[in-house]
Amino acid sequence: DIEKAWNEARESWIGYLSDNLVIDYYYRNAKHLLPLLKGELNATYLLFPEGKIDSAIDFYTNTIIGRYLNFAISETIKCYASSNMTLLELGAGTGATSDLVLSNMPYGINYIYTDISTFFLKLAKERFSNFSNIKYKILDIDKSFQKQGIQKETIDIVIAAGMLNNAKDTIFTIQSIKNILKTGGYLLIAEPVADLLELQISQVFMMTKPVDAREENNQTFFNEHQWANILNEQGFELLEILPDQSNMLHILQQKLFIGRKK
Repeated sequence: DIEKAWNEARESWIGYLSDNLVIDYYYRNAKHLLPLLKGELNATYLLFPEGKIDSAIDFYTNTIIGRYLNFAISETIKCYASSNMTLLELGAGTGATSDLVLSNMPYGINYIYTDISTFFLKLAKERFSNFSNIKYKILDIDKSFQKQGIQKETIDIVIAAGMLNNAKDTIFTIQSIKNILKTGGYLLIAEPVADLLELQISQVFMMTKPVDAREENNQTFFNEHQWANILNEQGFELLEILPDQSNMLHILQQKLFIGRKK
């Protein structure tokens, strides 16, 4: 039970405070909002000040909702995965999700760590050098996965943690994911489900301009109902959405959607 396991693990994090790197990151963006809006400043410089990755790692790892979602993804994989399965992570980036998943997943699983950036792949190869079951691959979520070397129906689990909001056309990317998943395979999507102010002044400036319903509806992120509809319409059974309304983290408006290909 993910909620029970989370509550137990959370006890060890009571009193945890990061070094305010996330707060500093939001402050830098707020301070430079005008040049960001004018296109005079590249937002990546604010996430990676002086080329350092500490703020980025803290942002994706050490917020309370980030910890919860990564923990829930890890626990879900422990429930569904078994030896000889193949797991593919999209937009793995700094490895915030990968770190927990790799440390806790069952033995014998093949892990494909993908990102569009060679910079992140290089960092991951150093960070996860002790794991022999990882393959690293450049992958563009806006192009056919099969044309990029991922064969049809060869993947058992796909993780998409906080990165599908950067797809140009979400439906196209979901269809690409569906094509490479085996029947009965699992898709784990972690995403904001509201246009959160803190993300509107920061992450939004690094996102690809959408050409899907988000553009039509003038919204940055799909809401919970829209994600549920997308998964259902694209041939996935929606198994669970976390955290649910009984969890106090529900108010933070970031969710994990667990789907299974029909």
